Amino acid sequence: MKAPTLHAVATAVALLSLHAAVSAQQAADENKDGKQQLEAVVVTGIRASLEKSMTAKRNANTNVEVISAEDVGKMPDKNIADAISRVSGVNVQYGGANAMDEAERVAIRGTAPSLNLVTINGHAVSAGDWHVGDQSAGNAVSSRSVGFGLLPSQLIGQTLVYKNQRADLTEGGLAGSVDVLMRKPLDMKVGLSGEAALGAVYSDLPGKTDPQASVLLSWKSPDKRFGVIAQAFKEDRSLRRDGQETFSYTALTSAQALSLAGGNATTAAGLVGKRLPNQFNTTMFEGERKRTGGFLALQWRPTDQLDLSLSGFSSELKAINYNSSGFLTLNNLMAGGWQLSNAVIDGDVITGGKLTRPTGSTTNALGLEYDHFLRDGARSTSRFYDVDVKYTPTQNLTLTGRIGTTEGGGYTSRQPNIVLAVVNPNVAWQMNTTRPTDWSISDASGKAIDLSNIANYQLMNANLPAITSLDKENYVHADGELKLGDGLFSSLKFGLRSAVHKRDVDVITSRWTLQDAPGATAPFTTAITGGALINQAAYPMSLPNPATALPSDYASGLDGTFPRNLLRFDQSQLAAFADKYQYWDPVGGKQWNSGYGLKETSNALYAMTEFDADKLSGNVGLRAVQTQVDTTSYTQLPGNICAALAPCTVNGAIVGSRFGTFVPATTSTKHTAWLPSLNLRWDVDSKLVARASVSRSLGRPNYNELAGALTINSNTLIASMGNPLLKPITANNGDLSLAWYFAPRASLSGSLFTQRLSNYVKPVTEVATLEDPSAPGTMRQYTLTKRIGLNARLNGAEVALEMPVGQGFGFSTNATYVSSRDADGQPMLGSSKWTYNLVGFYENDKFNARLAWNWRDDYAYTVIGDGSGVTKQDLKGNYLINGLHYFKGYGSLALSLGYKFTEQVSVTFDANNLNNPVRHTYMLTENAPSNWYESGRQYYVNVRMKF
Repeated sequence: MKAPTLHAVATAVALLSLHAAVSAQQAADENKDGKQQLEAVVVTGIRASLEKSMTAKRNANTNVEVISAEDVGKMPDKNIADAISRVSGVNVQYGGANAMDEAERVAIRGTAPSLNLVTINGHAVSAGDWHVGDQSAGNAVSSRSVGFGLLPSQLIGQTLVYKNQRADLTEGGLAGSVDVLMRKPLDMKVGLSGEAALGAVYSDLPGKTDPQASVLLSWKSPDKRFGVIAQAFKEDRSLRRDGQETFSYTALTSAQALSLAGGNATTAAGLVGKRLPNQFNTTMFEGERKRTGGFLALQWRPTDQLDLSLSGFSSELKAINYNSSGFLTLNNLMAGGWQLSNAVIDGDVITGGKLTRPTGSTTNALGLEYDHFLRDGARSTSRFYDVDVKYTPTQNLTLTGRIGTTEGGGYTSRQPNIVLAVVNPNVAWQMNTTRPTDWSISDASGKAIDLSNIANYQLMNANLPAITSLDKENYVHADGELKLGDGLFSSLKFGLRSAVHKRDVDVITSRWTLQDAPGATAPFTTAITGGALINQAAYPMSLPNPATALPSDYASGLDGTFPRNLLRFDQSQLAAFADKYQYWDPVGGKQWNSGYGLKETSNALYAMTEFDADKLSGNVGLRAVQTQVDTTSYTQLPGNICAALAPCTVNGAIVGSRFGTFVPATTSTKHTAWLPSLNLRWDVDSKLVARASVSRSLGRPNYNELAGALTINSNTLIASMGNPLLKPITANNGDLSLAWYFAPRASLSGSLFTQRLSNYVKPVTEVATLEDPSAPGTMRQYTLTKRIGLNARLNGAEVALEMPVGQGFGFSTNATYVSSRDADGQPMLGSSKWTYNLVGFYENDKFNARLAWNWRDDYAYTVIGDGSGVTKQDLKGNYLINGLHYFKGYGSLALSLGYKFTEQVSVTFDANNLNNPVRHTYMLTENAPSNWYESGRQYYVNVRMKF
């Protein structure tokens, strides 16, 4: 693919800077005394951060990246995930909301976030998800990975990205792991210090400014035996995402093609197998993120041999959000007999055309569905509590221990909603590969339908879930290091880890108060093709008069011609409507088969020896891991065996839900893995360091992939379920790297890496007939996704340059290449072929500036069908489209400025997404575009004070 011209400019600037830097540094490098003087210079801010990171990376005997704070409470980026993404081999991804104003998860060397381990101070962390799509049992994005939205960057002292496995590292990161290190009280430089930041963030798309504040206090006794760190934060932010979405495509069967062609066999023949877009969605997502919490650490060193620490962290993110989605449903009109004219075909995709209701038709079909979903109780939490002990009984023996617990939760307490329908419209569309689709909607006379007039809509039936997702882990670590003296083997490290992890997801589906009222016997809905309308004659529900509409600047960054004047309820109207007509009953509304319970017990032992033979050093070790997984899922009994709310004699039956009677099913599996590792470091000379690594690593499937829970979406006709028999994913890894430290605070490095994966989890999809949870007793066809394990492979290369230019200027740049394939010959999820970073900075005693550009190529993020890339047919002749859903490559530009008035007072300015990227996706091929998203820019201003 052709990269943007900004890439060429960045490359030219980098080459010119490299030439100037080498010339400027040459004289200093030739004078050893001069070099020593340079190393003795005390630097602060950006340069100090880079020097600290480079020193740690250079001294490591494995391939590791280090991101260090520029000062107390100041990381290189406002977001930890963004800061990590500046190093080679790391990408960022987003959560289920696709609200791309803030990175939430990290992926290492082409593997998905769920296959990478994130720890804090070396231990696991549970962090709940704020968006309902990530909380659900059907989510395959984040149930194992950690979202950084709950971790403010002010807490962080240093972040380590391990790209090689070592025996003493906690298992769980297949391609690598991220360890976020918080500060310890006795490591602070002075006895009493503090730091406070007060500022605001302006988000230009919602057009709102929100306050942000944090404060840190640290104290240690004069004898440096006892210390305390206390930190609190409160950060508010508004978000908005304008978009257009195409949820899926249908490959036309002969019968469907003949119907669309009005019975013309010749025309139909040209349509068979072609992909028809199913929907075009005009969507606006908005919300708020109110993050509050704190960190407390106590450290006591009563003797030189004993060190005791107690730490705790708590964070809550309140994330009220509101989504409006008005989408054409071409698939429903096709099913209702609408006929296609003016068809435009590009390859195997019907990219343009018009669907018209045949004259005399009596079929009623849903043509546009307009959803208004409010999650007014959405929030997520994360916390941990640790007790750490370090004991040095002898000069050569050090013992450490930790006992702790972490828990997180994701909560959507309810989803007040109004879903409207436009019945029997005619529609026209023209798709584009470089911008959103043009589409229009009209009545039988050809007049455009006014989507701002509520009289043109009817009330639809919809039942939305309230979800609680709880995550908890208790852990014990015990480690030791025995120094062996001056021989070949310098030390022996050994230890154990035991953890019990629990994951529980509960789903409560809404009901209508009138539907369940005493004496309600009339049919509640009237079925139409593609949905069900509320029987307003028997169950009158007064709709509020919409208080607003989509804003005048809606989709101003999306260059497409489609309706933008849609009506919109405000949040208070949706809440009031739900208070009157909808309810979420924790007993009668519980959808047992959409939730699950999981207990994962892991025990690990390891031994590792470090060796040093002059210029050659490293470590070799073995880690043994046993994992037991106990899952509980629920199966709905057929109504003719046990009807909902009726007594049931089936053993273990759970009665009480209006959605049916359920029975639990438990599965238990146990797996043992042996994970050897060898890491070598060779100091070729004083400036050149070579490293090599071979290892076996282990990752684990997402929790929802292990659970057998069945999740059904009645609107999209999509269902998913897990597989409790999945095995842990393992990989055989190889890594070669070379780093040249050719000048102070300067380096050029490169690496080659490879992975061979077993039991790589991939969804497979089939058409299944299931009961509609929104209409008990009604059977419908759903696209059902299941999971299996197969083989995959990955190869890649990295190159990175860190360069001070002189006079306070400097830059860093890196590129990563990854080639991955699974057993079907398809790319692995989350894998971009190319990723680039370019960061330039300037700094003097008062002022600093940094400009950062990040680019990543196309990458697959979900599976369509079985993901094989081969279209198949089921027993009924329906085509099953199989392949991958891709994000198109995109870049983002970030700016950071700082000015120091005194040593105690400074001001910072940070800006994200300065280029205001429109990110979009496509399905299988680029001539089948899917989603287009604009999230706007964010500007942060903070005044920082310290003493």
